[in-house]
Parts: sequence; structure tokens; C-alpha cells
Amino acid sequence: MMNQDYARERSRSPFRPGSAYSHHSHHSRSSSPAPAGAWRNEALSPANSYVDDYYNPNAYNHDLYRNYYGVEDDYYGAYGDLLDYEENLRLAADLDETERLRRWRDRLAFEELAESERLRRYELMAEEERLRLGLIGSSWWARRYGHHHSHNGRHTPSLTGGWKNYYGNRLRRWSSKRMPLSSPLASRFERIWYNPNSSRRRLSNAAVMNSKLELLNQEQMRLSNELIRIREETRMREMEIQREQNRIEQEILLERERIKENLYRVQKAQQEQVEREIIERNRVEQEMYRESLRNLENQRQMVDIERQRIQNQHLRNQVVSDLQSQEQELRLRRELELAGSGLYKY
Repeated sequence: MMNQDYARERSRSPFRPGSAYSHHSHHSRSSSPAPAGAWRNEALSPANSYVDDYYNPNAYNHDLYRNYYGVEDDYYGAYGDLLDYEENLRLAADLDETERLRRWRDRLAFEELAESERLRRYELMAEEERLRLGLIGSSWWARRYGHHHSHNGRHTPSLTGGWKNYYGNRLRRWSSKRMPLSSPLASRFERIWYNPNSSRRRLSNAAVMNSKLELLNQEQMRLSNELIRIREETRMREMEIQREQNRIEQEILLERERIKENLYRVQKAQQEQVEREIIERNRVEQEMYRESLRNLENQRQMVDIERQRIQNQHLRNQVVSDLQSQEQELRLRRELELAGSGLYKY
């Protein structure tokens, strides 16, 4: 099911293999108008014609490019495939300029990688990303990495004939009409069009001037795109800085709220501690007061007991005194009686 969806997506894409990377596609493309503000699909003018300009068959230098292209076929094939992808991308009417530039930058970044890193990047790339960067179907890198036949330990294209079978009659200079190459790629491919041993007719002075003008226009276009990229990065950086500033301000507000909450908790805890100390002090004072009351009550009871004892003692003394008085009175009375009876005898 996923393969069917992917097949339908490729049939809708301007980079499907049947149109973008077939070796007949360059001659069979229609010159449909591009959207407003997009690159124009114009035929090469006589002043810019490079039919007589012959590519350098000795441009590939293994010592110089072995980290990027292990074999000569990859060097020329990568350039030819990039020509095809750029033209299809430039003429794609369903892409806005932002997406067009984004895809172009991503494809250039892929092309700039060293061979081992490029292979690893391709193997990790999702099918949708390969489709977006034109690395599907009959594109050079799809044939190169999509099949794993090997020669001397290196991956080789799965189709025979090498790069000439697909791009040999369609190699063109990278003119100013095209989307600009990055500096590393421009430096890497410039040897293709420098052949001091070529017997072909050299360009006229006007053509040389046009060539230089194209290089200047290409550099201007590169600088313009670089300026757009820098402005976009600056805008994104400003947005990131603004988001970071907003985040920091939000964190500051939250930190202030946390500080206020912690301060409130500390003050509340201190207030509760003071209240507990007051309650404890009152409790101790009440306990001391009750203890004093108990002591006073005990003392009062002891005083009452002592008073009662004294009263009892006084009563006893009084009773004893009364008894003694009565006894004395009785004794005196008896004595009187005895005395009276004695007198009577006499």
C-alpha cells in the first residue's frame, strides 16, 4: 500500500523519473511558462551558445577529487544530473520561490558531501526526501546508490555505458540563467570547461565577455541568494531570540511568583510559630496559675486544719479546765462538807 502511494506521488511530482531524469528529457521538455517571479525557460541566445565549446575530457583528477568522486563517471555524472535537476526545479510551476530555494540548497548540500558521507546520507534518506531532492528513478545518484554492484570495492552505476551514455551530448556550461552553484561546487566543476589542449574553436571576444558577464551575473545571483539566506537566518534568529526573551521573561515572572509564594509561606510559618509560642506561653502561665491556686488551696486547707486543731485543742483545754474546775469545786465542797461535819461533832 505504501509503495502504491509513493508511485502515485512520483507520478504527480515534477521530478518523476520519466520526465526529470530520462536521457531524452532535455530534448523533449516543453517550454511552459514559469510562475511569476520564477526562472524563465528561454533558449540559449546566439551570444551565449556553447555548441562549439568543448568540455574537458581530462577534468577529473583522482588525487584532487577522490574524496568526493571515487571514479570519473561520478564526477561528470554528478554534474550532468545536477543540470537536469536544476532545470526541472527552475521550471516547476507548482513551487513557490522559498521552497524552490530550500530544495536547491538541500541538494547542493548533498552534492558537497564526501563520497562516504554522501552514500550514508542517501541510505538514511527517506523516499519522500529523495523525491524532493530529485534522487530517484534514473537520476545518477539513484542508479549509483540504488544498486550495490561493486568494482574494486567501490559502488558502480547499475547501468552500463557510464556518464556519456546519459549526459555526454547534453553537458552545458552553468550559465547565469541557472540557479547558482555553491562556491565549493563551482570550484569543483570549473575544470570541466577549461581544456587548454582542445582543438575546437575558441569563443569570440564578445562570447568571452558574455562568459565573464555570466560569471558576474552568477556571482551576483549567488550573493543575492546568500543575502536572502542571511536575511532569512537573521529573521529566524531574531524570532528565536524573541522566543528566548519571552521564555526568560516568563521564567522571571514565574520566579517572582515563586519568591512571593515562598515569602508568604515563610511569613505564615513565622506567624504560626509566634502564635504557637504565645499559646505555649499562655499555657505555661495558666499551668503556673493553676499550680498557685492549688498551693493556695492547700495552704488554706492546712490553715483550716490548723485552726480546727487549735479550736479542738482549745475545746479540750476548756473541757479539761471545766472538769478540773468541777473537780476542784467538788473537792472544795466535800472539804466544806467534811469541815462542816467535823465542826458539828465538836
